[in-house]
Amino acid sequence: MAPSLQPLILIITCFGVFTSHVLAKTDSQDVSALNDAYKSMNSPSKLNGWSSSGGDPCGDSWDGITCKGSSVTQIKVSGRGLSGSLGYQLANLKSLTYLDVSKNNLNGNLPYQLPENLKYAVKEIDASLLGKGNPEEFSHIVSNISSIHHPNMAELVGYCSEQGRNMLVYEYFTSGSLNRFLHQTDDFSRPLTWNTRIRIALGTAQAIEYLHEVCLPPLVHKNIKSSNILLDSELNPHLSDYGLANFHHRTSQNLGVGYNAPECADPSAYTLKSDVYSFGVVMLELLTGRMPYDSDRPKAEQSLVRWAKPKLKDMYTLEEMVDPALCGLYAPESLSAFADIVSICVMPEPGLRPPVSNVVEALKRLV
Repeated sequence: MAPSLQPLILIITCFGVFTSHVLAKTDSQDVSALNDAYKSMNSPSKLNGWSSSGGDPCGDSWDGITCKGSSVTQIKVSGRGLSGSLGYQLANLKSLTYLDVSKNNLNGNLPYQLPENLKYAVKEIDASLLGKGNPEEFSHIVSNISSIHHPNMAELVGYCSEQGRNMLVYEYFTSGSLNRFLHQTDDFSRPLTWNTRIRIALGTAQAIEYLHEVCLPPLVHKNIKSSNILLDSELNPHLSDYGLANFHHRTSQNLGVGYNAPECADPSAYTLKSDVYSFGVVMLELLTGRMPYDSDRPKAEQSLVRWAKPKLKDMYTLEEMVDPALCGLYAPESLSAFADIVSICVMPEPGLRPPVSNVVEALKRLV
């Protein structure tokens, strides 16, 4: 695994405001906030146009800064190798709606009172799972998660550990989860096209491939399901909840009915191939539009895998179970190839399932 990076820390205090009077197009309070951030990041040369004193971020187009009128609205400085911290004045950027400082070596403080219109997703870790609330264990988890960077991963941007409460802070995705798109939308919502479904499957498989075959040691996810696949505004997938496998001692509790591989009746038997099985179930959701387990259906159809697996090899029965929301808008050969991938992923014997890299290559041929 790559060397761990210290993520940003959310703090629960409010800092004073230092302002300087700058004759520029940009609001003086915004200028002061960016001046402070620049100094706190050790004045990096990679941020073209930035200054530690004065300047005009909006008028002079500072690197990574987007403005509306005289106000800074976006800061996008991902992957610049930045170090130090962000300083204490970002809370003064009242019009800020987007902040991306991921894939850097920043540490220190992300002001708690950021503008209300800046959204993050927060996951709280049950203190009872940490073993006597051990703060060192939580710090170790954060360190591991913050070292994971992939375009199809939900990026950790910070954490908070205060008064016995431990929270992980992730980038926020406006389109919600794949589960919402497939199972919780109404009749007027825009359905996912077949090509979009293939793209979501491929991106998710590439994220799993990164965990299984790039990270050292390999990481099992243990919680692959459609509600943990988040979609951005362009419907690109981002896998969340990674790096928390140690908490999932009983995968039936976190995964939910229908995603668990047969061998997971014994939690100690969970392997990388168990992740592949869960991903196969997600692919079945994309194919059929059905939930992994649905108690409202006839008994023979309640378990998605049990109902669908015998139908995957026959084109007639396969087309019968395709999500009706697709309205038949797919290439039959693409559908058949997708079903073949699903079929080997949900094999009952772990040894018969492919490594996820094989799944990625097979899906690439369908894009």
